[in-house]
Amino acid sequence: MKKKIFLTSTLFFIINVHSADYMFVLGGGGEPMTDKDGRPMRTTIFDTNLDNLGSYKKTRPDLNSKIIFNGGHAETEGIVAKHFNSNEKIAPVFEKEPLLNQIADYEAKIKSGQIKAGDKILIYIDSHGAIRSNNGELTHQISLGKSPLKNYDKLGGNIVSLDTLKNLTDLAAKSGVKIGILDFSCHSGNTIDLKNENTCVISSTGPNHYGYGGSEATFGGQFVKKMQKGKSLEEVYLSARSNFQDTSFPMISSPAGLEVHNELYNLITPYLYYFDDTADKLKPYVLKTASSKDICMDKRNFQELEEIVNKVDSLSSFLKDSEFSSSTAKDLKSYLKTYQQYIEDIKKQQIALGRENLKKREDFCTEYTIGTKTKPIKKKECSNYSWDQMVSIDYDNILKYFNEQLKFKKGNEHKEQLATIQNIQKAKMRSLELKAQYPDLKNLDTKLNELADKEKKTYDLAFKISKGLQKMYGDMYALKQADSEKKNPCKDFIL
Repeated sequence: MKKKIFLTSTLFFIINVHSADYMFVLGGGGEPMTDKDGRPMRTTIFDTNLDNLGSYKKTRPDLNSKIIFNGGHAETEGIVAKHFNSNEKIAPVFEKEPLLNQIADYEAKIKSGQIKAGDKILIYIDSHGAIRSNNGELTHQISLGKSPLKNYDKLGGNIVSLDTLKNLTDLAAKSGVKIGILDFSCHSGNTIDLKNENTCVISSTGPNHYGYGGSEATFGGQFVKKMQKGKSLEEVYLSARSNFQDTSFPMISSPAGLEVHNELYNLITPYLYYFDDTADKLKPYVLKTASSKDICMDKRNFQELEEIVNKVDSLSSFLKDSEFSSSTAKDLKSYLKTYQQYIEDIKKQQIALGRENLKKREDFCTEYTIGTKTKPIKKKECSNYSWDQMVSIDYDNILKYFNEQLKFKKGNEHKEQLATIQNIQKAKMRSLELKAQYPDLKNLDTKLNELADKEKKTYDLAFKISKGLQKMYGDMYALKQADSEKKNPCKDFIL
């Protein structure tokens, strides 16, 4: 049975210094403020990790802590109050301005010498996270407080880019200050690019994958539980990465970690996708790569991946504490082969259905007015759908849900929600036009549902591949580590 876990994004700041230790905790954004009946939500998916982080904090009475987290969820606020006093809480809501002010304060302390060479800054983030944007962004964006996300890939709502940390990491490199960044958000592998010789970055997943929260069994949950004074970030990372229960791909910016990621991540990326009703990576990937050329590329990538598994299997016997046995390697190759063949079959069916045409997208927009009669402000709410989505969406259920939510919206939110409903109605009418114009589309939704039933079976395969990878990753890391003489900021950062 599939274990229910939740997509997250996480970032906390901790500055750990012998003379003056600092901890800055931030995140908790993007969560819904009300349930489907309009009642206030009291909890967030970040609560478990936040509470366990508080337990770590108790073992570090020397920490000079600050927190800017969430806003508007009673039980989450209770956890904050439980572990952080009023002087440590710099703002009631996770917002951009107090975040930038606190980062600027740390930068000023480095410039003045109050935070000096050898001192340590640990950054730990917990919020929903986006894919990297196409506007030259170095890292990625995360959700701010009291701003529910609209999409697990691009978020929507109020967001802030973690590029705001770049100046701080540059200052640290110049001044000899050690920084550790723990980004536990979705797509957090993008944050690895903040690395330098004095900055260790750890992410809960890769740049193309979701992260998971709401349970101690996830990588993020394991990491926070294993945080202990005297351990290095590298130690905690490797321990947490050896046994977690999700399909993420945690990363670390140590020399060995970077080598493993460069060799493995692009090849393994699609094998950790699976169909999901609410946050699906598999279907968009298949749609994008459903061509004969891509199918041939998949086969070549599989062969290369199989060679890596064989190589690690042959070298693991030289490692003292290897967990990647020949039987595990055999099972992993079997799961990879089954998945590769399965996706190839789905892609071929996509091609047979003419799915290439269904990638076409259309915008549906509705204008509305906010403000006052004397000072009206025109706004436009737009929704974008592919032909694939338009002919397969269950419009009646979606409209029923949005109309129920409309009862609890007031003022500008009511107008925005009403505009969204009108966009869905326009898409529904367009879908009827498409089916009339292209008769083959009339039964396509049934065929797509048949494909979806096959796609849903990919979770079990992706999970089994993830478990086998965890063991192989540990051996790959150890082999790279033994050959590396480069400076390792993740080993040098001691909690």
